[in-house]
Amino acid sequence: MIYTEEDYYDDLHSGKMLHLKSKERFSAFYERLGMDDIQKQQQVVNSRLDVLEKVKGSVIELGCHIGFQSIYLAELGHEVTGVDISSSLIKEANIRKNKLPGEISNKLIFIKSDILDLPYLGKFDTILLTEVLEHVIDPFEIIKKSIEFMHSESILLISAPKKRNGTFSHVRGITEEFLTDTGNRLDIYFEFFSTTKETKAIGML
Repeated sequence: MIYTEEDYYDDLHSGKMLHLKSKERFSAFYERLGMDDIQKQQQVVNSRLDVLEKVKGSVIELGCHIGFQSIYLAELGHEVTGVDISSSLIKEANIRKNKLPGEISNKLIFIKSDILDLPYLGKFDTILLTEVLEHVIDPFEIIKKSIEFMHSESILLISAPKKRNGTFSHVRGITEEFLTDTGNRLDIYFEFFSTTKETKAIGML
């Protein structure tokens, strides 16, 4: 499809949320978003450290953006696979990766893919979905896909704002009630450690 600057700013600011109507437009939106300089400046923030400190073992980060959290976890010694729909974001992730010492960069793999189109990559000890579900077309399907990468001792770590905020790259809030209902439907149990503004949860099979 031809995706114009007008389309991008409409999706970002108007609230029509047309980028949720097709995977093609959704992908085009995030391809363009990844070109914005502000996205290339993203770093690990203190408000997510309580989630990241719960990470164990091997990790798949779904919606890894430019890889700042994946890199942080690799620096802590984890083997990390980062996935994002945007080739512009993955390109930036690989630029950052290539500046790292070999003993850290060798722990990182970045994959450009829609989460729902991912082939089976094996099982991981931690599946990470931080600040992702508020963006996607269907958060239920993303969680369902995430479970494919879990074994009996895995954890699924989720954080997301409780209410929609900011630009319309955020299309919804994610509540404890939504995750509890999703867990009941998918046979995954969620424990919550939420804050006032964010829903934070650990999912276990």
